[in-house]
Amino acid sequence: MNFKIPSEKLIPFIKNALIIIIAQVVIYLLNLIQININFEAREYSVLLSCLFVIVPTTFIVVLFKLKPYHLLLGIPVWIIMMLFFFVPGHYLTVQTPTITDTAFTSFADSLLYRLFAIIEIVALELLVTLFVMLVKRIALSCSKLDRYDVLKYTLLPIFIWVTIAVYMNIVNILIAPLISHLCSQLDSTYSEIKSIIWLAAFVLHTVCQIVIVSIFTSKATRKFSLSAKSLLVIIPITYLLFALYAPHGWYMLVFTGIVHWFFSTFPAMPYWYASIFITLQYGFVMLCAVAAARAKMYPDKDNKDPSDRPSEPISEILYCSWKRENILKENLSVARYNRYFDRMSRCAKILKDEKRLDTLLPYLKDDNISVRFDIATLLFSYYKNECTEVLSQIAQMTEEKGLPKHLASLPENADKLVNDDFFGEVNAYETSF
Repeated sequence: MNFKIPSEKLIPFIKNALIIIIAQVVIYLLNLIQININFEAREYSVLLSCLFVIVPTTFIVVLFKLKPYHLLLGIPVWIIMMLFFFVPGHYLTVQTPTITDTAFTSFADSLLYRLFAIIEIVALELLVTLFVMLVKRIALSCSKLDRYDVLKYTLLPIFIWVTIAVYMNIVNILIAPLISHLCSQLDSTYSEIKSIIWLAAFVLHTVCQIVIVSIFTSKATRKFSLSAKSLLVIIPITYLLFALYAPHGWYMLVFTGIVHWFFSTFPAMPYWYASIFITLQYGFVMLCAVAAARAKMYPDKDNKDPSDRPSEPISEILYCSWKRENILKENLSVARYNRYFDRMSRCAKILKDEKRLDTLLPYLKDDNISVRFDIATLLFSYYKNECTEVLSQIAQMTEEKGLPKHLASLPENADKLVNDDFFGEVNAYETSF
């Protein structure tokens, strides 16, 4: 067996390991600084310790594009530093004692608390990394949006917010007083009936909110072809809207007014705090609605019996080309369109390995324009002259000359490929086999 690690994997590992080691040493030194600063309140020490972990972690994740699993390399570094260069103090919320402390009479007790500190620091680093990656994903998604995308991603949360606000005001002004009046007519002997009325009202109120969010999300999914990734843009907008204005009341499992619970009174939640939980709840409902709507829009027939699909590479390529044209005709998702593209590429690689790539050449003269385009893109790197001629003909086609409306994007793509300016699917084809 060959145990040699390829250099293309070893070098990135060494680089990431060095970055993590340097970053952990810096974080450790910053923690030593805050430990030696005398604070009257423990909260200030904990806050400063958190900042000394969050800020360097954010910096290295953004600068060096580190992943969460890279930070696991920091665990042995922290263990070594905490064992050999240990300074008692507050590491985040964990107070690591000395073996001379009266509450900790053995080295094992002190060692256990050091382990708690290591786990908490590395866990905070992982959370910071995940948060930075999420923010980066949202920023990239927003940077690729045109005006139409911004409009369609903004409309859904606005409609939900307006409808929920109107509904909440109707409940507060009309329905809630009516239920309170009804319950007040019942004396203490009917306490069970009053409880049933309040419980039924709460369940119905929750269901109404779920229905409102689900209906708007399903309609938007069908109208704008929303996906789960779209929620990365929609969720922050939803939060901002509910932080701006949210009438007091029950938002599913969140109550924004004064709460009386177990003989204790809790003050009303601030808008920004309540909006976090409202958005998380509605976001989960939106995610379920998007998944259900897309499952209904794009039933995945490819997951059925594999024997129903052609297995021979040429037949598979023609089948995928037909499916791609059907996706364009029905204006379905680009991701589904590209998925068939990848399958065609894998089949073409099989033909190349078997030295049968030339068996696809006759399909450059197929009557179907979509088939000619797909085959030409597959063979472009190997039969450039023949494919350039076919693609040049497709580039000159227009709807006035008989080009089907759903294939209107092919001439532009064919022209880009001929002029070495096609950075989308074609590059994936050329580099995949």
